[in-house]
Amino acid sequence: MSVILQTFTIRAKKGKLEEARAEVEKAKELYLRRGASSARLFWAIEAGANSGDAILAVEYANAAAWAAVVDSDDDEMRGVRQHLANRKGPVEILGTSLLREVG
Repeated sequence: MSVILQTFTIRAKKGKLEEARAEVEKAKELYLRRGASSARLFWAIEAGANSGDAILAVEYANAAAWAAVVDSDDDEMRGVRQHLANRKGPVEILGTSLLREVG
């Protein structure tokens, strides 16, 4: 089975950097508690127009582990989805990717 990496390209809203960092730390804890093998945050320091954005990279041992998180419909995950949908938090999600390790 292949390792799965889910990435979230994010940006802190203006004047909300510390709040955004705290929210990302909570997200990392959630993913790790739910079965991710790692969750790391990277700041884009040399990325042209994307410099200053951040990438949250969440790694799963396989697609089944990722699906268990994504497909979960318990109260906690419904709350996370609602929070993301309302877009009122300190983090703007610019994009997401799902990657499969091939080598």
